[in-house]
Amino acid sequence: MCSEEWEATYLKFIRIVVNPKKFSKILRQWDLEPRAKILDLCCGTGGTIEVFRKAGYHQVYGLDISMNLLCRVKKGIPVLCADANACPIKNESFDVVVIHKALHHFLDHHRLLAEIKRILKPDGIFCFIEPRKTWFRKLYHVALLSPFAELFPPLVRMRHAALIEEGKTYFKWLDNTDEFFDLLEHKFSFTTESRQDDFMHHIVKCRSQKQSDSRI
Repeated sequence: MCSEEWEATYLKFIRIVVNPKKFSKILRQWDLEPRAKILDLCCGTGGTIEVFRKAGYHQVYGLDISMNLLCRVKKGIPVLCADANACPIKNESFDVVVIHKALHHFLDHHRLLAEIKRILKPDGIFCFIEPRKTWFRKLYHVALLSPFAELFPPLVRMRHAALIEEGKTYFKWLDNTDEFFDLLEHKFSFTTESRQDDFMHHIVKCRSQKQSDSRI
């Protein structure tokens, strides 16, 4: 669970983190069924869900471990406070699971993917947007992790502190992304339907394939 300082930084940068205009474009490219039952895993304050609703998706639910963030979700949006690694959700409950910039907060992706596989219906869809290791992101790290960070404006100092806090999982994600895609495809039988790698992120839509329980 993230600290109060990390959550304060997230709330300050929420419009940048979610980026409704960019996510709306990605959502059109994903071309999800409008009547799909969708779970936004690690939904935070519900910004991604709001974009879904404005795009005409009405069966969208949220789950996050932070009650502080969930308290800021707009009224009328159904959310649940729980650990994504142990969702109190029945098997095969959702057509789509979405994770928007939160996979890099987890150390055990095997456990997380097992939960996603469990709550997805057969032939269900898993979509995610996550940081990508590129030269541009390296420059971003150099700036944020500068020893002169204390001289930066307050918001930049906050982002610096947040990056330090999530560094263990964040940098492990960046260094082991290929292992995650291998786990996704070969261990959990997700077939990639679309993958865009821009200068900062992986943007992926994949579909669950039937498999025997012994493979998980």
